[in-house]
Amino acid sequence: MVRSWWVALAVAVMLLMSAAARSFAAPVYFLVSEFPDQKEHGDSFVVPIEDADDIAHARDLINRGRAAGQTQVTADMVAGADDINRNILADGKPAWSWHISRFDGFADVGIELTDGWPSFIEQDVQGWINNTGGGTVDNDGDGVPDGGDATVGRIAFWSYTVTAELTGPPTDLAIVPRTVVPLPAALPAGAAMLALAGAALRKAR
Repeated sequence: MVRSWWVALAVAVMLLMSAAARSFAAPVYFLVSEFPDQKEHGDSFVVPIEDADDIAHARDLINRGRAAGQTQVTADMVAGADDINRNILADGKPAWSWHISRFDGFADVGIELTDGWPSFIEQDVQGWINNTGGGTVDNDGDGVPDGGDATVGRIAFWSYTVTAELTGPPTDLAIVPRTVVPLPAALPAGAAMLALAGAALRKAR
């Protein structure tokens, strides 16, 4: 009976760890918009974040604002709509004709060259790319630009930060209400595994 209990517990732990690993493989989407006391343009964009520490900091920014530190989102961007990067704050949530290709991290301050706002980029996407980066996109790391002439720009808007977490299908994201505290996706699976382990334990007795 004791052996059966340990086997059930080991299986439950392994399944929980597997579910946790899968949950952090997919990005968590966040809304980036102006600080509440610096609203001038009223626009926003979407940033996907995968690293657990960066996700935790993004949520801290939502809860504490500037007090969380490192408020600036630094990232690469490329031309082209991906149907994920949208102006969530606008009626109809229109898609931008550019999107984030790589999230770098959070910073306290960035260079003035990369300061701007989403709708300003939209006015001349290629011009922004040329001014802030102009490097080639090489997602597969083979040293050859993917898609030929594609280029990558940089953003680090001074008056913008993470202001909300997003939920739903990537192409139809919605703001998570502030009263809801999002839990890691592994927790429901973990609860189910623990319930199974408990059932196995009762059966072993």
